[in-house]
Amino acid sequence: MVKETEKSPPGDTSSVFQPLADNPYDTASWWELFVFKWPEGLLSLGATTVLEHEHLPPNPRGESSSRLMGKFLAAWREEKKKAEPWIVRAFYYTFVEEFGWIGTLGIIETFLKVYQAALLGYLIGWITDDPGGGYLSNGYTLAGLISLTGILNLILHHHFFMYVWRLGMQFRVSVIAVIYNKAIKLDLRALSRTATAELAPNAAAIAAI
Repeated sequence: MVKETEKSPPGDTSSVFQPLADNPYDTASWWELFVFKWPEGLLSLGATTVLEHEHLPPNPRGESSSRLMGKFLAAWREEKKKAEPWIVRAFYYTFVEEFGWIGTLGIIETFLKVYQAALLGYLIGWITDDPGGGYLSNGYTLAGLISLTGILNLILHHHFFMYVWRLGMQFRVSVIAVIYNKAIKLDLRALSRTATAELAPNAAAIAAI
């Protein structure tokens, strides 16, 4: 997250860090992403000093408001070619790749939970002298599989929720960017007579940029 240059007293950030050109999330290896190691630099700095705005790295490339707004507007232009355009469908196609990735993680996590419950049932049967047959008739194998599915489920659960929260933030950023882009194009006299809350519900007007 930040590059340490030399030891400094707590609270003195003049020589503790050098701002990075890219967000660590964009430059992290697959292992750093897998174990959530990429924010370690900022966490380490926060443990020794009070974090200020200048300590924060730039936004990840995927969180750029201009990029997210551009993706939505491209999807909306395609949607307007249909007989009955629907803004919800445009947002879906804007984030269809993210939905696919998150949905895959959710399906795998659900399968592991169901399979773990089934293994627990077989283990109970083994304890009560009613084995399920095959490799499921070995209590040690069952215990190992239950532990393994629990570990895998724990790992997937954290990644699943991280990507869900990130997608929610991207959705919010894209909506705010579209509303702002619409607002700065409105006539100042008309804007002075329009409450901010009136802009958000009018999805058709917002999307007509």
